[in-house]
Amino acid sequence: MFVGIDASKNGTGICIRNNSKTILYTYTKHISKKIKEFYLEDDEFVVIAKRQDYPDTLSPFEQLRHIRTEIFSDIAPFIADGAKFFLEGYSMAGSGRITMLAEVTSLFKDAIYDMGFKIDGIFAPSLIKKHVGGKGNLKKNEIYENCWGNEKLKSLMNKIEKDGYIYKTSCWQIDLLDAWAVSEMGRIKGEENE
Repeated sequence: MFVGIDASKNGTGICIRNNSKTILYTYTKHISKKIKEFYLEDDEFVVIAKRQDYPDTLSPFEQLRHIRTEIFSDIAPFIADGAKFFLEGYSMAGSGRITMLAEVTSLFKDAIYDMGFKIDGIFAPSLIKKHVGGKGNLKKNEIYENCWGNEKLKSLMNKIEKDGYIYKTSCWQIDLLDAWAVSEMGRIKGEENE
């Protein structure tokens, strides 16, 4: 089992790949306020997108703790013994957000260790893009348009669009696709180490 995490305060994407299905999960602000949760399941994938919901009275750090708790309680049932966890490293282009990203990533790492696992790899965003997408400077719309060159992901994104969730800047589907790419890097690393 490979677990890829694309950490963010506003839309963390998680991809859990096991032998039967790929679970794509996000806890996000990038989803319509009209719904609390989107769910889609087909032969290959389970997609869960939950709207972030917490009191405005929480301090910034309490918000991050809430996000960590919500995410890890949601994904825990899908995690099996022997799971390998991989994270996307920090994007240095994220000016002003690096401190928040470091804090949320640290909380996620702590939750992974609390579950009895370890971090099996951290990959630079440009390395993921180059290795999985062909070039290290892919733009978000390019990622979405070709879904990392994976036809099953492309078909899945088309199903999501038919449900009314069209691609736009800062959409939750990108968080899912990025998490899938992190898990793919983990899978590739695992094969190289065999």
